[in-house]
Amino acid sequence: MTWLEWFELFSYVVTIFGLPLAILIFLYEQRKERQNDEEELAKTKIFKSTSKK
Repeated sequence: MTWLEWFELFSYVVTIFGLPLAILIFLYEQRKERQNDEEELAKTKIFKSTSKK
Protein backbone atom coordinates (compact mmCIF):
# COMPACT_ATOMS: atom_id res chain seq x y z
CA MET A 1 0.00 0.00 0.00
CA THR A 2 1.23 3.47 -0.78
CA TRP A 3 1.18 6.27 1.76
CA LEU A 4 -1.79 7.81 -0.06
CA GLU A 5 -3.78 4.60 0.38
CA TRP A 6 -2.84 4.52 4.08
CA PHE A 7 -4.10 8.07 4.56
CA GLU A 8 -7.31 7.20 2.77
CA LEU A 9 -7.77 4.13 4.98
CA PHE A 10 -7.17 6.16 8.16
CA SER A 11 -9.65 8.81 7.01
CA TYR A 12 -12.29 6.09 6.63
CA VAL A 13 -11.48 4.72 10.08
CA VAL A 14 -11.88 8.17 11.62
CA THR A 15 -15.12 8.78 9.75
CA ILE A 16 -16.66 5.44 10.69
CA PHE A 17 -15.45 5.12 14.31
CA GLY A 18 -13.87 8.32 15.55
CA LEU A 19 -16.56 10.84 14.67
CA PRO A 20 -19.49 8.87 16.17
CA LEU A 21 -17.40 8.15 19.26
CA ALA A 22 -16.61 11.85 19.67
CA ILE A 23 -20.32 12.70 19.37
CA LEU A 24 -21.25 10.10 21.99
CA ILE A 25 -18.60 11.38 24.39
CA PHE A 26 -19.81 14.94 23.87
CA LEU A 27 -23.42 13.97 24.58
CA TYR A 28 -22.36 12.02 27.68
CA GLU A 29 -20.42 15.00 29.05
CA GLN A 30 -23.35 17.35 28.37
CA ARG A 31 -25.71 15.00 30.22
CA LYS A 32 -23.33 14.78 33.17
CA GLU A 33 -23.02 18.58 33.30
CA ARG A 34 -26.81 18.97 33.19
CA GLN A 35 -27.18 16.52 36.10
CA ASN A 36 -24.61 18.44 38.13
CA ASP A 37 -26.46 21.70 37.47
CA GLU A 38 -29.76 20.16 38.55
CA GLU A 39 -28.21 18.80 41.77
CA GLU A 40 -26.67 22.18 42.55
CA LEU A 41 -30.02 23.90 41.96
CA ALA A 42 -31.79 21.41 44.23
CA LYS A 43 -29.22 21.98 47.00
CA THR A 44 -29.66 25.73 46.66
CA LYS A 45 -33.45 25.41 46.95
CA ILE A 46 -33.11 23.21 50.06
CA PHE A 47 -30.66 25.65 51.63
CA LYS A 48 -32.93 28.64 50.94
CA SER A 49 -35.99 26.89 52.35
CA THR A 50 -34.19 25.88 55.58
CA SER A 51 -32.58 29.28 56.12
CA LYS A 52 -35.94 31.13 56.04
CA LYS A 53 -37.16 29.44 59.23
